[in-house]
Amino acid sequence: MKLSTKVTALAAATALTSGALSAQELQYSTHLPPVVGVNSAGIQPLFDMVTEATGGDVTVKYFWAGQLFDAAGNFEAIRDGVIDVAFTQPEDAQADMPVNLIFADLYFMGEDPYATAAALNETILLDCESCRDEYANNNAMFMGAHATTPTLMSCAPEITSMDDLTGRKVIGQSTIAGWVNSFGGIQLDVPPPARLEAMERGVADCTIISAEWLEAFSLGEVVKTVIDTPNGSQFAISIATMNAETWDGLSDPVQEAFLTSMPKAIEGIIDNYTERDAAALEKWQGLGLTVTDLDGAYETALTAYLDGYEGRVIEDAEARGVSNAADIVHTFEENLEKWTAILSEKGTDDYAQLLWDEIYSKVDY
Repeated sequence: MKLSTKVTALAAATALTSGALSAQELQYSTHLPPVVGVNSAGIQPLFDMVTEATGGDVTVKYFWAGQLFDAAGNFEAIRDGVIDVAFTQPEDAQADMPVNLIFADLYFMGEDPYATAAALNETILLDCESCRDEYANNNAMFMGAHATTPTLMSCAPEITSMDDLTGRKVIGQSTIAGWVNSFGGIQLDVPPPARLEAMERGVADCTIISAEWLEAFSLGEVVKTVIDTPNGSQFAISIATMNAETWDGLSDPVQEAFLTSMPKAIEGIIDNYTERDAAALEKWQGLGLTVTDLDGAYETALTAYLDGYEGRVIEDAEARGVSNAADIVHTFEENLEKWTAILSEKGTDDYAQLLWDEIYSKVDY
């Protein structure tokens, strides 16, 4: 189904036609708690908009914080038709998602979350058929992704030099393992809700997070040092992966409601991250948190590590059997450049409308 009208006009038309729909409750599953910005500022508003647009004929039942499945289990549940919609990420389904895993490997390219999210969504939804096919082969549909704000190395111990990071156990996605290993650290994979306990118990020393997580996951209670140098961001995710059979069972007006609401949900999440980042840093600095750039030493080391980065990502993907890895990486880079220019000119005040005009109005499922 290809849509071409404006967000506001289509949303209004959807509301007018909702009377013909049958009542339907969708189930949404995530490993994240409801208070996290992805949910409070994005997922709940998304379903609220769909419910409103359909006159209450489509509702949702939420399963938060891994009530049903962990992050990896959510993808399997979508594939098997156990859940209608879920938060998923390729890194948790690497054997099934070798193509989309490329975007997880491009973690360090995430700087401006608005440009990064737009570039990712455009690449997958419009430019990368093999990316979409990979979801389809798993009975799933990629509906859209946000991007976090730039992540920062955040540690429980006092860190005053790169030497202080040697031997530290750092929580983060596997995509950061190479960087952590480069300074003698050890990468750990710990789910977000369990990171506070892991650091309190000394199982981990540091975690690479957006500043907002100091508050959202109470990590400010244990973090004493934040290194204020961007590490990239998490953007290889799908905030609303939908079971393909569920999608096919939705009427045209409901499908339209989802597609017109997605840009607003993505905007809400990124706005929330940006606002909460600043507030979290201000709060915890006031309570004694040290923010440092290690006199530039961290940035120097990271820049050296990233020399040849895109080439390594392509090589790793080709080793997984992805034949068009270079094309995918280059397309993403081109879209990132495109969106950086668009946002430099137009700003982010009408970000959702820009996403609609440039991406979602052109989506053809």
